[in-house]
Parts: sequence; C-alpha cells; structure tokens
Amino acid sequence: MINSYKQRYVCEPVYTMAGRLVAMEVLTSFTTPEGNTVSYNDVTDILTPEYKWLNFVRQLHGVSCWQNWLVRHHIVISLNVDADTAVWLLRDKAVLSMIAKMPFIRLEVHEHFPTSDKEKRGLLHHLRPHASMWLDDVGSGSHNNFGLLIRGYFSGAKIDKSFFWQHHVSDKAWLEKVIRDLTRFAGNVIVEGVEHTGHTMALMTTPHCWLQGHLFQCTDIDRIPEVPLWINSVLTAPSG
Repeated sequence: MINSYKQRYVCEPVYTMAGRLVAMEVLTSFTTPEGNTVSYNDVTDILTPEYKWLNFVRQLHGVSCWQNWLVRHHIVISLNVDADTAVWLLRDKAVLSMIAKMPFIRLEVHEHFPTSDKEKRGLLHHLRPHASMWLDDVGSGSHNNFGLLIRGYFSGAKIDKSFFWQHHVSDKAWLEKVIRDLTRFAGNVIVEGVEHTGHTMALMTTPHCWLQGHLFQCTDIDRIPEVPLWINSVLTAPSG
C-alpha cells in the first residue's frame, strides 16, 4: 500500500535567536494516490521495519550529497531513528562507516524509544559510539530515557511543541527553568513548535536555545544549499 504513495524528503531548519542557521531535521512526507499530503507519523503503522530502514538510508544518502557544504557552514543534520531502524543500523557496517565520516549527523530518538534497565544491553548504548544523539519531544509525558538524558547520553534535547505551547504564556518561568536545566545535561536545547514572532518573543529570556517550527520554511533535500544561512532576526522573521 505505501508503495503507491509518492515520497518527498524535506529539511526543516533550526535557527538561533540571533538568526543563524545551525541545524536541519530531515523529514519524510507522502502524497497519497488521491493527492493528499500526509506525514511520516500518519503512516507509521503501515510501514515495515525494512521500509523504515530503507527510508533512513535514502535520507542519509540525500544528505551526503551536500556534505562539504554542511561541514563548511557548520550545519548539523538530524535523522529520526526508531527501535526498528536502530536494529538494522547496528547490523550494517557500511552505513555505520558512512555515518562515521559525517560528524554533523545527529541520530534523533523519541522519549518513547525503548531502553534497557541495564544500559549496556540497550540499543542507545550501542548507538552512542557511532553518532551523537538528540532526544526528541522532551516534555511529552514519557520519561523512558530521562535517566539517560541526565547522564549525558544526548548532545541535544528537543522540547515538545505541545509543552512549549502550553507553558510559553501560562507558566513562562517554568519553561525557562526547563530550558536551563536541559542545557546542563544536553548542551543544545531546541524548542519545537515555533510558529510566529509571539513564540520567539516568549523565548527572549533564553537566548541560548535554538528554534524550530513553521515560522521557518522547509526546503527539499536536493535544495539544501538554498536554505538561508542567516535571517535578519527571528524576532522580526515573517510569520506567513
């Protein structure tokens, strides 16, 4: 069924508060035979482990075409990895070797990503030597990997967009504290769900965080160098 869908790989940019491009997340969208656009999450239930693995490899090859440009401009690329894909990745020495030559790659795992009580048997423990990892959707309600977060397993942490939307007005002090605490454990903190300048204004007191969301235009993976390296300021970026 999924083979009848058209695939598209897009890069969602991540900017600093100063307006500098620092990262991009590679996402997969699909167009149904009826012409409807659906996200990767919308079709996850019908994707086989093999399909998800091949999708990851295609994303990786698409990014590799722009390796020199990414290194030159110090841009980080995050690729989403679930447990099924992680198992395939750890078995494929050629792909692991490819990732080793691209130090800008970040493997992005969700808070729900399974981990072992005994870390040395867990998937995350085995992934860790091969690439830096980011923890996605922190604040979504799952604490599966919070213990590993505070132990320094992740070089970056993404704040769940619903958490951000809920707290950026009603409990701004708590949001600021969460960002500061995450910075201690993960270094880079990315706030997801930034959609208008009101959102960026709410983050002015945490200028060290990075921003991701529909405020910034996505670009196809084959047009990565067209992503603006700078915007005047995220505080004055257009909200259209």
